[in-house]
Amino acid sequence: MSQQNKPRLGRGLEALLPQKSLSGSGRTMLSVPISEIKTNPFQPRITFDEKELIVLSDSIKTHGLTQPIVVRRVGQGYELIAGERRLIACKMSQMDTIPVIVKNVTDGESIQLALVENLHREDLNAVEIAKGYQQVLSNNNSLSHRDLAKMFGKSRETISNTLRLLNLSKHIQDAVASGHISEGHARALLSCDDITLQDHYFERVKSEKWSVRRLEKAVSKQSPVKVTSTGDISELATLSGRLSTLLKCKVHVSGSLTSGKIIIRYESIEALQNIVNKLK
Repeated sequence: MSQQNKPRLGRGLEALLPQKSLSGSGRTMLSVPISEIKTNPFQPRITFDEKELIVLSDSIKTHGLTQPIVVRRVGQGYELIAGERRLIACKMSQMDTIPVIVKNVTDGESIQLALVENLHREDLNAVEIAKGYQQVLSNNNSLSHRDLAKMFGKSRETISNTLRLLNLSKHIQDAVASGHISEGHARALLSCDDITLQDHYFERVKSEKWSVRRLEKAVSKQSPVKVTSTGDISELATLSGRLSTLLKCKVHVSGSLTSGKIIIRYESIEALQNIVNKLK
C-alpha cells in the first residue's frame, strides 16, 4: 500500500478502516460521564508507559483533550473502542466527562478499530499485534490470513509470520512484550520445534546477551529446517493459524504440504481436555 493511500489518523477516525467495512455505521459526537465508559475487552494493547501517561495527563489538564475517544453503546452505558490511553489520562486528570464519538459497530469492527488505531500510532509490540490479529480471526472464522492482509494493509507473509509468535511459550511471549528480547530473537526461536531446546536458547539469549545473528547460527546447527517453497510456508502458516483458532491454543505446523508434523501446546489440564473434546 502506498503512503498516499495508507489511512492516517489525521484524516479522522472514520479513515481507520475502509468505508465498506463500516458501511451503515452511524456516528454521534457527545460529551459523556467517564464513569459510564467500560474498557474494551478486545483491546490489543497490554502495557502502557506510565511516564507517557503522566505527560499526557498534564497536557490534558493544560490544553484539554484535543481528540475524542471512540465508543459504542452497550446497555445503559458505553464501551471503549479506541483511545484507552487518552481515557486513562483523563481519569488521571480527574475529569468527570469526556468527548466521545459514538459509533454503531459490531464486535468484529470494534476489534479492528482498536487494533488499527494502535498500529498506526506504532504503540503495539509484536506480541500485542499478533494477539490482535488472532482476536480478529477468532471473532470471524471465515477470515483468512490473506483477508487480514488486505484489511490492515500488510502482506500475507507478514500476517502469518506475526501470528506464529503465538506459538512461543507464554514466558517467551512476555519477554518479547516487555522488550527483554527482540522480535528477531523470537522468530529465530520459532525454528526450534523442541520446546526444551527453545527454552535453552532463550535462557542463553538473556544471560549471555546473544545477538539475533548468533542465535540464528546456533539454532541452525542444532535444529536444521527443511527447505520448502514460499507458497508452502505461507500455506502452512495459514493452516497453523486456523488450527490455533479451532482448538483455542498454540499450534505449530512444520514440514511441507506433503509431510510434516503438528505441535499442539497447552498450559492447563482444562486446555488439554478442550483439545481432546475438539478432536473428538
